[in-house]
Amino acid sequence: MHHHYLLHRIAVLTTLLLLIGSALLSSCATSSTDPGDNPPGAPSNPDPADGSIDQPVDVVLSWSASDPDGGTLRYSIFFGIEQSNMPLVSSNQTSNNYDPGTLLMGTQYYWQVKVKDPEDHVTLGSIWTFTTVFAQDPLPPYPPFDPSPADGATDVEMNVLFEWSCSDPNGDDLIYDVYFGESADPPMVTNSQTANTYQVAGLDPLTTYYWKIVASDLASSTSSPVWSFTTKQLSENQLSGFGSLPKWSPDGQKLLFGGEGINMGLWIYYRSSGILEQITDGTYPHNYDYCWSPNSDKVAFSGAGAIIDSASGIYVVALDGSDPERLHPTGQSPTWAPNGSNLVFVEDDPANDSFDLYKYTFAGSAVTYLLDDGIDPQYNPAGDRIAYRDPGSASELPLKVADAFGTVLYSLAGSCHNFVWYPDGNYLIYDAMQETGMHLFNVPSSGGASAKITDHGTQPSVSSGGLIAYQRLNVDVSLGIYTIAIDGSGNQMRTSTGFQPAITPDGSLIAYARGDGIWLVNL
Repeated sequence: MHHHYLLHRIAVLTTLLLLIGSALLSSCATSSTDPGDNPPGAPSNPDPADGSIDQPVDVVLSWSASDPDGGTLRYSIFFGIEQSNMPLVSSNQTSNNYDPGTLLMGTQYYWQVKVKDPEDHVTLGSIWTFTTVFAQDPLPPYPPFDPSPADGATDVEMNVLFEWSCSDPNGDDLIYDVYFGESADPPMVTNSQTANTYQVAGLDPLTTYYWKIVASDLASSTSSPVWSFTTKQLSENQLSGFGSLPKWSPDGQKLLFGGEGINMGLWIYYRSSGILEQITDGTYPHNYDYCWSPNSDKVAFSGAGAIIDSASGIYVVALDGSDPERLHPTGQSPTWAPNGSNLVFVEDDPANDSFDLYKYTFAGSAVTYLLDDGIDPQYNPAGDRIAYRDPGSASELPLKVADAFGTVLYSLAGSCHNFVWYPDGNYLIYDAMQETGMHLFNVPSSGGASAKITDHGTQPSVSSGGLIAYQRLNVDVSLGIYTIAIDGSGNQMRTSTGFQPAITPDGSLIAYARGDGIWLVNL
């Protein structure tokens, strides 16, 4: 009996095990999930953090999300100021960030991200919130934008008015630093100006320039990108509607010229900024015989007024026009020694009907006699010779050279109207009238024969590299401004009008006069 019962129990257990095994196999075969059937995880790690405050108004939203199946996720973003009514602002984007633009200050915002995987499974994230900074909290200015000239502009004029737009999130007043130059990291050219414009002039043709603006609200500052533009081909530019006899400073950055009438006085044009400033007026009238100091920081001129009015004589004035200093009560045509130690000038001697040369030495304010019969003195580059015209020798006004102590060394030419030293000091360039008109010559400064450079040339001006600018003149008809080398080669018209050319030391620009003012031409 017990034996049969045991066999029965074994049979029942065997049957149960078989059934359980079969069920397990069946369960394994039917309950497995195919790859890609899992929904994406919920978005997390919000930035700004949920509940955060004092967030900047230009904040960018970002978050984290992942798909257990490794699929590419797409996001839809809901964003607004009402939790129950957040509009959809972006859909099906693949990036996990969103820029809502400039937000309102002191405002609570709500946002939510919906994630969708490639199988269109969707997971909706939590509603997050943050609050922007309040208006009284200081914020930096927005970056300057909307530049003129436009970034990358070409064919831009050599005189440029920079303009830009900018604002401050706190409504603060702004000041600007302007950076400008030929380098991609341009230097600062002016600072703390309130205007959102800046003028430059005298730029080189076909040249790329770079500029940027740094805006400041006194508490903080923001820079614009570096913008660029390229100037146009050779062109002419008018810098004033009046004036004559332009003269470049030794550093080539400032142009001095004389005005008349309502614009009486001396004027300076600043090449880097395009600014035109008056430094003297009718209180100190001039004789159109001004000259630059060697350091380009002062101007000497002779007064055109009367001795009794203290408006005659030799003056020196700073570039800001302050306190012109009267060095000597009479005299005209001052010329500065290259080392800045003295001025040589012309003294009219009515009693003897002569013009003599004198020297004013700054140390001790001493005035000493140099020589008889001299006008239009000019020091050579070394400062040890003085060229001048001799009004007492003949009506032709011969060109002569003396040493710095007044000893006459050479008579270089029998007739001369205008002259200038060549940069090496070994030659002088001058013009003289002959039967066929006014011509341009060179002559060794140590004496010797003159050589004609060109017919129909007058009013020479020479760059430090030896390029000669002159007015081409046929009898009394102006043919414009030309440039030429000392040997007569490379004769080239630069403009078809004008007179009194003045070339910059670097030879890149000529200023000249016309009946309607002062003009520039780029070389």
